[in-house]
Amino acid sequence: MLKKIRSKRRTIAPGVFPLVLLLVVACRQQPPAEPQAQPESPTQEQIEKGLVARNATIEQTNEEGETLWKINVEQAVYDQDKKNVKLKQITGDLYQDDKVILQVRAQNGEIENEGEKILLRDKVVAIDPRNKAVFKSEELEWKPKEDSIAVRRNLVGSNANINASATEGKYFSREQKLELNGQVKATSKEPPLQMRAEGLVWEIVPKIVKSDRAIAIDRYQGKTITDRLVSDKGQLNLGTKIATVEGNVELKSTNPPMQIATSLAVWNITTRTVQSDRPVQAIHRKDQFSVTGNQGVIDLNAQVARMSGGIHGISTPRKANLYANQLVWQIPQQTLNAKGNVVYNQADPPLHLKGPQAIGKLKDQRIAIVSDKKERVVTEITP
Repeated sequence: MLKKIRSKRRTIAPGVFPLVLLLVVACRQQPPAEPQAQPESPTQEQIEKGLVARNATIEQTNEEGETLWKINVEQAVYDQDKKNVKLKQITGDLYQDDKVILQVRAQNGEIENEGEKILLRDKVVAIDPRNKAVFKSEELEWKPKEDSIAVRRNLVGSNANINASATEGKYFSREQKLELNGQVKATSKEPPLQMRAEGLVWEIVPKIVKSDRAIAIDRYQGKTITDRLVSDKGQLNLGTKIATVEGNVELKSTNPPMQIATSLAVWNITTRTVQSDRPVQAIHRKDQFSVTGNQGVIDLNAQVARMSGGIHGISTPRKANLYANQLVWQIPQQTLNAKGNVVYNQADPPLHLKGPQAIGKLKDQRIAIVSDKKERVVTEITP
């Protein structure tokens, strides 16, 4: 139950509320000695319902004597029948294990069921002093017996590096984790990127943002998007600047104009490298050349792709196909270095090459098969 309410006049225990109410009313009936501005008075209906206190401090402790919450208000109207307190202009602290977990302020609020629930409304701001995270919304609900705090109506969560917005969310105070739901958008300064999803979880201390639903990540250089990644789910470590994504993974870059598709990828946002241990396809959209392999690393800054296992390269304009065990693709120069059971076919002019290694450019249809003297080169020209 509510332990006490402190006003400027005295400390008030719940059992003496009616007496204090009479004192408050009696004081209001006496005319002032000199004309002066008076604060807006509670209505008669409010006064009849219960205690009205101004500039009060309200707090609650548990059976062990640990503080659960402590708030200051400009006005508190206590409803004895419903065991609720209506509040105006609130500032205060919410506690867990006798330590402050949130510093809060709001324009309006309620204490319900003798302190079992705290409800704050209108321009709500909550700050976790442990990690400096700030949460803003139009409604916050906290139940001291639970470890989660519901934050509703236009939630914005932020710290020095990240700013995240959503329709609503939930803050898990022990884990220091914010769950955001509904039209989620999160922007970070370092690395410079933006994430979008229907649901995100922000683990504040380890600096991790993750989603078990479809997610889109844009990487920025200045105000320009350099890369855009989409996947069915993923996790971004803001400390290491590495994203691990899976499902239907697709990344598009502007320079070089590449498109990468796989089912699992590790994306280093700083170096712009995409690594996958699963089948991966890399497409040069302008040159219409694609390479697939069982695994690979594509370095977009260095503009080189290294693929291995079941290599299949296709040049659509040249109607050419390349097969190998390993491939190094220098993207700007469009040069290929293929090794292991190399097979090259082209339609015009008809040509079939086979050997241990091939070097060349598909764009110019210049392919050289290199022999290691242990394996002979086979060339077939179809008339």
